[in-house]
Amino acid sequence: YSKQFFSKRNFILTGNPLRNGFIFKKKDYCKNLINILVLGGSGGSHFINFCIPYAMKLLKKKKISISLEHQTGLKDYNKIVKIYKKFGLNVKIKTFISDILFSYRKADLLIARSGATTCAETSALGLPAIFIPFPESVYNHQIFNAMILAQSGGAILLPQSDLTPNNLFNIITDLIFNIRTLQVMSNKIFSFSKYDATKRISKILLSHL
Repeated sequence: YSKQFFSKRNFILTGNPLRNGFIFKKKDYCKNLINILVLGGSGGSHFINFCIPYAMKLLKKKKISISLEHQTGLKDYNKIVKIYKKFGLNVKIKTFISDILFSYRKADLLIARSGATTCAETSALGLPAIFIPFPESVYNHQIFNAMILAQSGGAILLPQSDLTPNNLFNIITDLIFNIRTLQVMSNKIFSFSKYDATKRISKILLSHL
């Protein structure tokens, strides 16, 4: 998507530089408990925050076991904690996840916005995702990020306008009851990985010294 903003002569696709540790490892999706990680950016997403608990309530009603870690941001944290407690849901809730790599590695499925860094990190780890693009992102870049990964089969694009507890519940249950889909998604999203972007950038810079 970014290519259109640069001259072809002065453009080199390197990918986003990531810190050490973002290495693809095959996950075991043939297990009883699926781990879901929910992010909405460092400050959290109000729309995502208030949809997730109600989707989890529907899953609990259907006796579907999910392990959930939810980064809410500071603003919505207390309200979201109360909602989860009201529904009797045992969820790991944090205002901010400091060791995001650990949480990524534990997760089998990500629910998040589709900023460039998030897409780069999930691709490098082969982590299937349900992307809910921020509709007011500059030039709609989050929508295009999610669209490219979704068209490949590595992610699911859920527009914020379609974000409801029922829609999210249906997507999650479909993935759980067709568990092989997660493995296919993992392989597909990893195909976009540029995990060696830091080395590529360093090599280019050094070549011009």
